[in-house]
Amino acid sequence: MGLQGEPPRDHESIDGIDAGGVGACMRDRGADIESAIREDVDRALQLGISGSPAFVLYDRDTDEAGKLVGAQPYERFDEAISAVRQG
Repeated sequence: MGLQGEPPRDHESIDGIDAGGVGACMRDRGADIESAIREDVDRALQLGISGSPAFVLYDRDTDEAGKLVGAQPYERFDEAISAVRQG
């Protein structure tokens, strides 16, 4: 039924999660949730983001932006933040 397959059956328990509640939510709101996810994916692709995790860096004062895609070490964040700040 959706992006991850079938919802859990109401009688199943997943690490203390109310599987019945999850299943009910997926039945009641699954189409809306999938639509919102698709919109987010489409927007990310428009911005050139095709992986996860992804980080968008934005300086409100200069209107400069940058991005990092994928797991990155601290140094890459430091460089990217500095580049956005410098414009």
